[in-house]
Amino acid sequence: MENENELMKIYYEKKNDFLRLNSEYKYIFEVTKCCGYGEWVTVYKDQSTSHLYDNVQYQFPSSRSSDLYIVNNNGEKLIIPCDGLTSIRTFILNNNSFFIPIYPIPSSVIYKIYYDGCCCVKIEKENNENN
Repeated sequence: MENENELMKIYYEKKNDFLRLNSEYKYIFEVTKCCGYGEWVTVYKDQSTSHLYDNVQYQFPSSRSSDLYIVNNNGEKLIIPCDGLTSIRTFILNNNSFFIPIYPIPSSVIYKIYYDGCCCVKIEKENNENN
């Protein structure tokens, strides 16, 4: 029987392989809510942008449906369309000035996108009522 150190070594190797292989056939997005909370969400590179919306909804089931968007270095906002025709790969290639990895090399390529489908509207409404 393998000892605990050997098992942990195998675990970390498999975890690293999983991340490396995932990034070969999937895009990884750090989906950040307006409250600042974020999680990684993946989608196959040749799936449509609507699949990204589906995956975000699965990841954040208690959130209301809302637009996904990305912000470039100039602060310009680009809404990601929710359609079944445009692949994620095509959308990224056509808008590459918006899609800049957020973590430095040698980390996996991860793009930050934003999701308003949380408590922001409620918080904003409460703040307005209290003022």
